[in-house]
Amino acid sequence: MTDEVSEFMARCAAAEPKVEAADIEGFGRVYLRRQSGEDQWRLLTVQSELASKGRDRVPVAAYVAVVLLKSDGSPMFDDLEAGFQTLSRIDSTILGRLYEHALRVTGLGERAVEDAEKKSSSSQGSEPGMNSPS
Repeated sequence: MTDEVSEFMARCAAAEPKVEAADIEGFGRVYLRRQSGEDQWRLLTVQSELASKGRDRVPVAAYVAVVLLKSDGSPMFDDLEAGFQTLSRIDSTILGRLYEHALRVTGLGERAVEDAEKKSSSSQGSEPGMNSPS
């Protein structure tokens, strides 16, 4: 490997999002990070699968299943369908807390607010809402 490639690889490694631990009230510790390209790809895969079934939004449990991590930073659920099913069965208040924290950590919460503001200013009379995360 050339010095230039080695240096570039080192910069990529340094730019990887860091895993953050959070204690969710009523649930316990979870791990998340700002989205990586791999996380975005997993979420786009879920969105595509749902779109093929006629659904235009990613359910909260599906989004959380994509972004939850093990403490080592690897995805919590290799099988996203199993993760979705598992999270769909937990108390909705806890699921909401997981989702809100995930939006803050991944940075999508900021983008959703910006998107909602743009929609409300550009389309009078329609209700602003969060689009599917992407």
